[in-house]
Amino acid sequence: MSMFEIDNRASDWRKLQEGSDFATRINHAPSFAQQVKDFAVQAGFETTDLEGDKYSVAFHELEEVGYSQPMHLMDRGVASEIVSYFKARPCYNAHVLNQSDGVGRRVGDDADRHPFGSYSLGDIIAAPRLLELANDPFFLGASERYLGCVPTLYSMNTWWSFPTDFEGINMTQAFHRDFDDFKYFSLFICLNDMTENRGPSQYVAGTHTWDKFNAILMAAVAPGIEPEEVGRMPTFERLVKLLTEGACYVGDDKILDLFGKQLETICADAGTGFIVNPSGFHRARPPIDGSRLMFWARYGLYPNLATRWDKVKPVTHVGIENRIETNLKSRYINRLLIDFPPG
Repeated sequence: MSMFEIDNRASDWRKLQEGSDFATRINHAPSFAQQVKDFAVQAGFETTDLEGDKYSVAFHELEEVGYSQPMHLMDRGVASEIVSYFKARPCYNAHVLNQSDGVGRRVGDDADRHPFGSYSLGDIIAAPRLLELANDPFFLGASERYLGCVPTLYSMNTWWSFPTDFEGINMTQAFHRDFDDFKYFSLFICLNDMTENRGPSQYVAGTHTWDKFNAILMAAVAPGIEPEEVGRMPTFERLVKLLTEGACYVGDDKILDLFGKQLETICADAGTGFIVNPSGFHRARPPIDGSRLMFWARYGLYPNLATRWDKVKPVTHVGIENRIETNLKSRYINRLLIDFPPG
């Protein structure tokens, strides 16, 4: 089986993914992970077996509540170097490049007049340290155990959130679910401080799995009533559908009313990172006191729906051989973002 033969199934998987709600995607995930795992065995990928897994606690938290506590990933000086690197490059007025107007702007000039500023994939891959962190062997090993198969790194992004007078609703700053894949997660790295007034992330703990979400919702809607009885209520059935299909932009007030007790606010210092299951309800608060610069790397099972939405094409990049592994397994993990040189 060739490296990309597994990707021949992607079209059928995406059709199923697109027609599935939150619970159905979760139920399908083990089957697809097993198919990828079988492919990896046939392809001869080396099994990742690293002792002293420094990410085990973070992935346990991810499994249990849907996100992890911030963890130290780089020194402040390195984070500051990355900030300077991006300030010297053009950014584009959306939280991802393909949603922008395609006009490159500079921070400190016109870029700050928009709510967001994002960067090209080529500039992100060329940035100091980010590609290496996204390919940390310990992190990839923990990712493989969490997903149940060799991960596909399908998205990398770096973007600013600027304090503006913009009065419209920026969708990532309203509560929603993402539905990129059957199972996936995001690594976020703070490149400057993320404080209460500088765009903190918020997550509704427990809404990332069907069982926990269902139990929390039942307790919120009909406290003290037997679950079987609640589940038969037509109003409850309608509410479940509203909160599990698509991105679920139902209004922040409704989410806070139902899940306010489960709401967690994540603040983190420059150089720290955390992992999130974006299937659970989450949002980023608009910054007030200063601009926030963040990086994400997203890992899933295959070339999923998000790869089609974001229209990302792998970039040819010189010099990556000295930064990450270039063996067959690494080429597979990074295949959607990097067009590796032959060899």
